[in-house]
Amino acid sequence: MERAELMTEIKQLTDAIKAHHVNARQASARRRELILEAINGGATDSEIAAVAGVSRQVVERIRNRRPRKPGY
Repeated sequence: MERAELMTEIKQLTDAIKAHHVNARQASARRRELILEAINGGATDSEIAAVAGVSRQVVERIRNRRPRKPGY
């Protein structure tokens, strides 16, 4: 592969990674909103956790608006 092709592909992949990060952050924020809405609608932490594929503790942390601890 020529240098120009390498640089082009590196740039394309970097751009794709950046876009993925933005999309992931937006999806996470939307999921958080929906979890809070479900809780306000009477859903249990366990019920939400099962659907979201996370632990009940994660839902509890979102409900109580506690930040995620780094490394966990």
